[in-house]
Amino acid sequence: MRAKTYLLDDLALCNLDKTWTKYTFGISGTNLPAGVATVSSTDQQFPFSLPPVQIYPPGDEVYTRSLQLPPGYCGTVTVVVQFDQPLPCDAEIVLRAYNPVDSLTGALKEGVAVPLTGVPGTTEVGRFILLGEYTFATPPSDQ
Repeated sequence: MRAKTYLLDDLALCNLDKTWTKYTFGISGTNLPAGVATVSSTDQQFPFSLPPVQIYPPGDEVYTRSLQLPPGYCGTVTVVVQFDQPLPCDAEIVLRAYNPVDSLTGALKEGVAVPLTGVPGTTEVGRFILLGEYTFATPPSDQ
């Protein structure tokens, strides 16, 4: 069977902070075959392309490398996902944006942060704030 590519584009992403802020993207889903995902932006204000991440069945969340977004940045992100086979009719792709929390962020941010393991560039469990999430569901089959 041939690989199948899915393009998820024009996903809004904003850094409302007044400083450069680190973002990490998580990719997961249900009933996903093995595949690869790439997160990028062609916005003139701040173009970027992160290295591809491998998606493993059954769709445990994998994380991109982190990137720093400029203060006040608002743009769009494109995610290209290529699977070893077409998605089944009950599959979902979930994309999440996270902000890592460091020891200087204060109690409020610590209170809403969740622990994540496996984020590239971190050697131990880190704490991250979930900033936003997109869920894409495959359409039902015409049976």
